[in-house]
Amino acid sequence: MYKFIFFNIENTLFIIINKAKLKEEISISNFNIKEIDWNECWNKTRKKYGKKKKTWNDVAKKFNLWEKNDDYPEKLINKMDLDKNDNVLDLGSGDGSVTLKIAKKVKKVTAVDKYKNMLDLLKEKAEATGINNIEYMEADIKDISLKTIGEYDVILASRSLATVKDIKDRFIEFNKIAKKSVYFSLIGSQPDLHLKKVSELLNREYKQVTPSIYAYNLLHQIGIYGNLVNLGCNTRHQYEDLEDAYSRLDWKLHGIENQKKELVMDFLKENIIRNEDGNLVNKYSKPDWVLIWWNKVHDDG
Repeated sequence: MYKFIFFNIENTLFIIINKAKLKEEISISNFNIKEIDWNECWNKTRKKYGKKKKTWNDVAKKFNLWEKNDDYPEKLINKMDLDKNDNVLDLGSGDGSVTLKIAKKVKKVTAVDKYKNMLDLLKEKAEATGINNIEYMEADIKDISLKTIGEYDVILASRSLATVKDIKDRFIEFNKIAKKSVYFSLIGSQPDLHLKKVSELLNREYKQVTPSIYAYNLLHQIGIYGNLVNLGCNTRHQYEDLEDAYSRLDWKLHGIENQKKELVMDFLKENIIRNEDGNLVNKYSKPDWVLIWWNKVHDDG
């Protein structure tokens, strides 16, 4: 088996070949990119995430600390074309790190999340800051459709699509709902060195995923010609203490065996440092977020 990853950036086709598995010369010209099932590629990537023991309901309150001083929201919003009269559908709003900033720029935001605890946090923050143009909806992204929710000027799915099955159907539905544009962000192609090193320490396979490559090509395949940019985020995750850093790892790795906790804690002691602001961060934890978006093309003729 040969492992190929195809993706288009600025009309250029890139091909990554796993050379370790090459046993004979092959002709790239024999491959037809149109025959690749990018939706199935996406579903296979989705399975690599596995199922966490804890949900976002369980970690909602800690998430606010983990993402403290995160530069992602600003970098994301700076790439979005928003108008004061826009109605925005925010899919997977979470605790509102992006939602609240968008609400200050537009007419109305509908915040959709399937985790009640996240929506409760968002409501608390909105009330504390006097923001009153957010509507809250407890629902799953997979159930959102034009029939159930109606039209919106802009759709945003910020870091919320990675585990959604059959993303092709979602993209088609988003394109029906949005009147102006659709934005979504996914993990980029750079490996997460923090998770990679801990996985090796635990003798586990490090499952690197590249959903942004598949999503971009899938859009092109269904006739939606999108844009792609790396947001260039720099903020590292912050922690209260080593136990808090361990708790986040335990969540991201779907559970760490009790007998290996000491091993992981020793690793964290060596690699958790204080940044210039005096906060605890992991020196290997570097965010890699990619923004993909498309504008609706209206036929005025």
